[in-house]
Amino acid sequence: MSNVHEEEALGKAYDARLMRRLMQYLHPYRWRVVLAMALVAVVTPLELAPPRIFQVAIDRYFLPSAERQFA
Repeated sequence: MSNVHEEEALGKAYDARLMRRLMQYLHPYRWRVVLAMALVAVVTPLELAPPRIFQVAIDRYFLPSAERQFA
């Protein structure tokens, strides 16, 4: 019978009791966790920037000169 209860526990998407336990373990490191989350928020857009920069460079500088060359 314990297997049925274990399967029910594994099927939950969010377990508040487990989160409380994890937060207790993270409590001494809370500022490091906050810093890590802030850095994730800063780094993610920076990682998405290079494709946009290449798009602008190609559209504004490379393609207009190619169009003049073929015209």
